[in-house]
Amino acid sequence: MRLYDNSRTVNDEAAILADFQQRSQRSYAHHPHSSHAYGEHPRHQYDVFTCGQPNAPLLVFIHGGYWQWCDKSDFGFIVNAPLAAGFDVILLEYPLTPAAPFAEVVNSIGLALDFLAKQPEYQHRQVYLTGHSAGGQLSAYWQRHPWLNSVCAISGIYDLSPLQSTHLNDALCLTSDDIQDFSPMHFPAIKKPLHLVYGGKELVELQWQSTKYAHELSEHSNQVQLQELSECNHYTILDAVFGENGYWLSHVASRKAN
Repeated sequence: MRLYDNSRTVNDEAAILADFQQRSQRSYAHHPHSSHAYGEHPRHQYDVFTCGQPNAPLLVFIHGGYWQWCDKSDFGFIVNAPLAAGFDVILLEYPLTPAAPFAEVVNSIGLALDFLAKQPEYQHRQVYLTGHSAGGQLSAYWQRHPWLNSVCAISGIYDLSPLQSTHLNDALCLTSDDIQDFSPMHFPAIKKPLHLVYGGKELVELQWQSTKYAHELSEHSNQVQLQELSECNHYTILDAVFGENGYWLSHVASRKAN
């Protein structure tokens, strides 16, 4: 049994990911969007979808793929309901391992947030950062960024140490310094609302990541909200969170960000 292998929870992971891509292609075709660079690396890119309302609140999404797979364009389907609800949406891209060291992957998100925060069109906005899986780790790690008002981390990995002995580390090449420096579990103090969402039908090890992190945070802050979506696996959780009546619009975006 391979730990942290999400294909164990579904019948056909490849078909699920192909469906994500097809639905995302339809979203890209239907909604006006533009692509931009925030740095020099070829994957230092972001796509902007606008709802058409001035100074709309902003959702920034970081995709998953265990820091070694996938592309922002694979997750375009998550923009539909937020756009309809009056949010602009940014899909962030970042370098992947093993071509890039893990530290570069993580720090690329900080570079992107710094860049976006300096853009005149994104100043004086409510900004909601969210990420799924590897993106959950990246969003939780960067919740400290001053540009952000609120963070929602979905099915994330907050203690990197268990990955060091798995097949995933063939590409990640995690060092002891990486684990110490980039595990959100090691930084329990938070200063803004943080939502941790996970599926009840996910891998036990992923459920543990969210519940353990929430426990650690609750010792230091009352701004953490843990939510289990009991019928969701690692993939269906995206629709449960970002759908028209999903968790993000009803529980995260509905709250006034601090």
